[in-house]
Amino acid sequence: MAALGLHSGENTPEGHARLDGPDAYRVRTANALLGVVQAEAATADGVKLDEEARHAAWQEQLKAAGASLDDLVRREFIRWQVLRAGTPLRLMAQNREVDTLAAQTGQLEAAHESLQNAIDNADVLLNMLKSVGL
Repeated sequence: MAALGLHSGENTPEGHARLDGPDAYRVRTANALLGVVQAEAATADGVKLDEEARHAAWQEQLKAAGASLDDLVRREFIRWQVLRAGTPLRLMAQNREVDTLAAQTGQLEAAHESLQNAIDNADVLLNMLKSVGL
C-alpha cells in the first residue's frame, strides 16, 4: 500500500493494536487493496474491446482468485462477490436514522444498478464458461 502511495502508516505492532490486532490490520489492508484494484478494473472496463477480449480479461479475475477451473469454487467466489456488492444496500435498508427509504432513492438506484451489473457480469462469465464446456 505504501509503495502505491495509499498508506503512510507503518506495519508495526503498535499500528496493529490501534486496529484491534494483526488480523484486523490484514483484513483492512486486503480490503483497501481490493478497493484500489476494483476502481482500476472499473476504469479498465471502459476500454473498447471486442466481446472475446473482454471475456478473456474478466477471466483473469477468476484465474487470479483461483476460481477459474473448479465449478464449485467459481460459484462460491461469484456468490461472495454478489453478497459483498449487496451489503451497502442492506445496510441502507437497516438504517433507522433515515426518515424514509424514499429519501435514499438515488442511492438505491445506484445500488440497484451496481447489483444488476454484478448479476449481468456473472451471467456473462457463466455463459462464457458454459460455452467451453465448464
